[in-house]
Amino acid sequence: FETTLTATDPTADRTITLQNASGTLAFLTDVTGGATPGNFTTISLDNNIVFEGGTDDSFETTLAVAEPTADRTVTIPDVTGTVTLLTAAQTLTNKGIDLGTNTLTGSLAEVNTALQSERFATLGGTETLVAKTLTSPVLNTGVSGSAVADEDDMSSNSETKLATQQSIKAYVDTKILTEDTIAELNDTTITSPGDGSLLFYDTATSKWIDNVISGDATVADTGAMTLATVNSNVGQAGSSTAIPVVTVNAKGLVTAVSTAAISSALTVAADSGSNDAVTVGTDTLTFAGGTNITTTVTNNQISTALDASPAVTSLVFEGATADSFETTLTVVDPTADRTLSLPNSSGTLGLASQLLNATSRRGKFVATNGQTTFTGSDANGLTLAYDAGYLDVYLNGVHLDPSDYTASNGTSIVLGSGAATGDILYIVAYNTVASVSNDADDITAGTLAGQYIEDDAISLAKMAGIARGKIIYGD
Repeated sequence: FETTLTATDPTADRTITLQNASGTLAFLTDVTGGATPGNFTTISLDNNIVFEGGTDDSFETTLAVAEPTADRTVTIPDVTGTVTLLTAAQTLTNKGIDLGTNTLTGSLAEVNTALQSERFATLGGTETLVAKTLTSPVLNTGVSGSAVADEDDMSSNSETKLATQQSIKAYVDTKILTEDTIAELNDTTITSPGDGSLLFYDTATSKWIDNVISGDATVADTGAMTLATVNSNVGQAGSSTAIPVVTVNAKGLVTAVSTAAISSALTVAADSGSNDAVTVGTDTLTFAGGTNITTTVTNNQISTALDASPAVTSLVFEGATADSFETTLTVVDPTADRTLSLPNSSGTLGLASQLLNATSRRGKFVATNGQTTFTGSDANGLTLAYDAGYLDVYLNGVHLDPSDYTASNGTSIVLGSGAATGDILYIVAYNTVASVSNDADDITAGTLAGQYIEDDAISLAKMAGIARGKIIYGD
């Protein structure tokens, strides 16, 4: 038989150190658990564990296990502290016992002895409670003790004792027996009361005294009050032409009643015409609207409205300054129904003589590579705007045909083909003017070209035979 010590092929330098002591080496089979040597989850021992302690002497602590009759597991809690033994005298701190699943045994005296400062009281025992407050207690039998006084005359006059029912009744009966009338009360002075007498408090004597009401009102013993007659005028006062006048004295009593005449006439005036008088209560005051104006009265409210299509021959505008100069807007007597439409924009109306001076707006855009859409501010900071159909477009000086671009929304121009970098796009947008017709009689100077006359072959002879010639100019 031999003993062979072998080593597994190491992958690095390894060192095994033997302790400086005599003994027997332990094999891996002596302990169980652990994935690698030195790490064990369970250690199986045949007997006890002996702890030497901090000093190597003849005293040790042995952890022994009683012979189990089944598999047992003792778990050490995840806290730091000292193990408590069943028979040792130790003080437990911050421990809780669930009395629902555990039982404490011992006598009341033993429990009270174990308590440091408090004591338990029993339900059937005789104990003295000191400085206790009972909330809504029910006392079923009798109450006795030094705090309960049974005194018919309440002689002790204590502020802390209770009185018995019998003593309270005896005391009240004694007092009522001698003070069962108003005259027997200590704070009253009753003389010889008559019918309808009332009690009044006299501050001079601090007593209640009897007396009878007199003066403007009297009270009978039935409780009925009678007021003295101050004013003999009875009935109704006032009418549609007179208002009642009531005089009241300092006591609030009516001393006189009369009437005062009132005016029922209302004077109505206007910007023109003579003043008129309206009798209130009988006349009807009418608010008439007049031409193109309608008045309506509803729920005591009068409203005035201008007709939807008023017939107006002229409008006069004062202007910002109220002076003798106004602007009058008149209409020539039409020979058929005419309609003038104001555009949906802000601006200034021009006179017929001013519309001949039509102008144009010019825009310059420098293109980027492949650019097709030109809109917004141009190279000079001007915003592109035009009337569709009234513009010319030039690319690098070449006039473009309308088929080469799209210009329909008034704010942008889209080329059919993209421009090159640096190309110059010029846009000339023309202001449009409305067609205006004037009578030839209104023209007193100047020369008219033939294309502006309806009949190009017109001659002086023809014009001499025409009472009023019609001249057309504009676009």
